[in-house]
Amino acid sequence: MKILNIILILALVIVSTILTVLKFGVWAILLLALVFGMALLFTNLDKFKAFKIFSQLFSLEAALRKTEESIKEISRNLPSWQLLLEHDENGNRIDGDIQDLIKAVHEGYPIKIRIKRSENYFEVMDAQWLFVDNNLVHASNTSQISIFKDKSGNYYIPEKPYHYFVLVNNSGYHYAHRVYVGGEEHKSTPGTRYMTWIGLVPPNS
Repeated sequence: MKILNIILILALVIVSTILTVLKFGVWAILLLALVFGMALLFTNLDKFKAFKIFSQLFSLEAALRKTEESIKEISRNLPSWQLLLEHDENGNRIDGDIQDLIKAVHEGYPIKIRIKRSENYFEVMDAQWLFVDNNLVHASNTSQISIFKDKSGNYYIPEKPYHYFVLVNNSGYHYAHRVYVGGEEHKSTPGTRYMTWIGLVPPNS
């Protein structure tokens, strides 16, 4: 009979856990009560011990539900990558708000810039250095190295590579300066680009 009691208790734990994971908390409690009632009727399981076990399993189920809600609440408050400002190559706003971008810079949140070069080609760079001047957000990146595309569409680093220093702002301005790895100056190219500024910001920021 003891073996049967142990089996019943294990079955209760397994069933309760499964129903809790499946988010059927109320049904889990009802099923626990039903199985315990059957256990009391058809076995010599001590009523006090049965109630104690039932209470512990009920507390476990409630704790699991509380933990699940806490995880959801934490997830809702975690920062996520959000579009802050999108503009064309002339700085005309497409989406987002310049004030949201300025606020993100002011708060020191990580920012990336997606630069659209054509309909089928874009690149994303980290904004390593950011500053705001007269409502313009400027960003630079000095970590890039020269790459070229071969006839098959794969990219490679040339035998004589150069550093690729980039400076942009939300007017669409895009300035690139190239310096060979050995220190020799190469060339600079000012231009304009369609850009999207994305920030890792808290919700409702």
